[in-house]
Amino acid sequence: MRMDEKRVQKVLEDLGLHIVKYKRNEFYIRCPWHDDNEASLFVNPEKGLHHCFAGCTKGTIKSLITKLGGYSGWLEVENVFKDYNLSFDNEEDYVRVIPDFGAFNINKLAIDHPYLGQRHIDNQIVTTFDIRYNTRNILIPIYSNDICYNHQECTKESYNGYHFCGYVERSLDGNKRYMYSPGLTISRHFFPNILDKQEYIILTEGIFDFFRLKQANFNALALLGINLSAYKRQILLTLTRNIVLCLDNDTTGIMATKTLKDNLYLKGVNVQCIKLEEGIKDIAEMDTISVKKLIGEKINW
Repeated sequence: MRMDEKRVQKVLEDLGLHIVKYKRNEFYIRCPWHDDNEASLFVNPEKGLHHCFAGCTKGTIKSLITKLGGYSGWLEVENVFKDYNLSFDNEEDYVRVIPDFGAFNINKLAIDHPYLGQRHIDNQIVTTFDIRYNTRNILIPIYSNDICYNHQECTKESYNGYHFCGYVERSLDGNKRYMYSPGLTISRHFFPNILDKQEYIILTEGIFDFFRLKQANFNALALLGINLSAYKRQILLTLTRNIVLCLDNDTTGIMATKTLKDNLYLKGVNVQCIKLEEGIKDIAEMDTISVKKLIGEKINW
């Protein structure tokens, strides 16, 4: 079924996707389910289909939107389509995947793991954030206390009183760097997702950037990419009005910083930007003392 391109674009951007270009009736998009530098997720409004060429997802545009949104029922999905003036005939395209806590919980705690040692991630971080590992990946879970924001429990499973939302995998073999577990809706989650009001929050792209800032005693949240969905922006504005952007020091990160700064400024947010030195890709590459000096000189609230 052919869908209106502008309406499709609006809902996808509101759900946090980064659309690189539109060509030959297709949107070229950075896939949110793997570390995508090639814009390998294609969405075709004319055919009503989507497909990630890395194998992460394929199907209809309706199933893509429901997967991104993490919606908990058919009526909620139907209402989303009505809001964007997109037709929704029945529930055949509705897909709901529940995060599998059992698949995560069988993995061992990554105490003294050599990869984390190379990244200067100490065991206090490992235990605090329940980082696990297997033979191929480091696994970082996302737990939540924000049911009032998500309007649902991601799963019936919980751990130490928090709800399990899924996990992020960091590949150890040099292939796909970051992958997201089935059922993890990154358009609705930061890392960590244990949310409290703060005087300021530093936004980063990746989880290891967050870890470095945490070790330097700064308030931070990882976007899990470069996009801030409308849903996550609404949550963010309940937490603080002072935002520091500290995204990666590459072309994509620099462009995303400008977009985020402009969008947050229009919402009445005080925004500052951290510029990393040439040759440093992200804040995770810096040592803790250098991070304290760099960030401490910038934050003036």
